[in-house]
Amino acid sequence: MPVSRLLTLVPALGGLRVDTIARSEHGIVLAVSATRRTARCPLCGRRSKRIHSTYARTLRDLPWSGTPITLQVVVRRFRCGKASCPRRIFAERFPDLVTPYARQTSRWRDALRAIGFALGGTAGARLAGK
Repeated sequence: MPVSRLLTLVPALGGLRVDTIARSEHGIVLAVSATRRTARCPLCGRRSKRIHSTYARTLRDLPWSGTPITLQVVVRRFRCGKASCPRRIFAERFPDLVTPYARQTSRWRDALRAIGFALGGTAGARLAGK
């Protein structure tokens, strides 16, 4: 399957480009990066296209056919151009995919929450482990 078709299978990857798909000893690793040219400052809302730096963020996603999925997201840091904004440098956000500072996707968190609500303590932990 072409990498471009993967976006139709995983709509949460909107705004992201799948660069590589690799198999590791722990499952499948998708390396993704942003396709947008600008990002909004989370404090003042001003758009910026001045990239400061990049870093890699590792996220756990729902398994596919029992195979664990890891997303390696290349996140860009931007400079805020508004002089009165207290945040000089900010990282781009991916609200459809993950909340700020989280280490798992929103889909993974929602599935885990549903298991916990439905089954509770020990039974939910056993099912979530599988």
